[in-house]
Amino acid sequence: MEPFKQLKQILLVDDNPMDLLIHTRLLQRMNICRQVHTVSGGEAALEYLEACVTTNTLPELLLLDIDMPRMNGFQFLEQWQRKDLSGPGGVRVVLLTSSIAARDRQQGRLYRLHGYLQKPLTPEKLLPLLQYNS
Repeated sequence: MEPFKQLKQILLVDDNPMDLLIHTRLLQRMNICRQVHTVSGGEAALEYLEACVTTNTLPELLLLDIDMPRMNGFQFLEQWQRKDLSGPGGVRVVLLTSSIAARDRQQGRLYRLHGYLQKPLTPEKLLPLLQYNS
């Protein structure tokens, strides 16, 4: 597998604190980015990204859960695209979900996604997506 350039920032969006902790520790051990930020839902992710746009500090990768209360992953994607929060370099969004439903994969195709991964996150699942980073 080809090497990849280390990312500056990854944003994890998930309502499950245990998933956030496990995935953050995995990303830190993999040493694939300088900073891992976490938010606990779609609304918090939109607020975070809006602030990042103003300071030109958008994450390069966003790992997004689908099944969250108040604003699920697809509702987040609608708002994210409508508000055009991907920035000039483009935020790559990967759905990271426990869902095995075919309808979720199909719905994911309606958005500008970089990938669709099943939880739990592993290096073997994530590293192939980073090959496009060089």
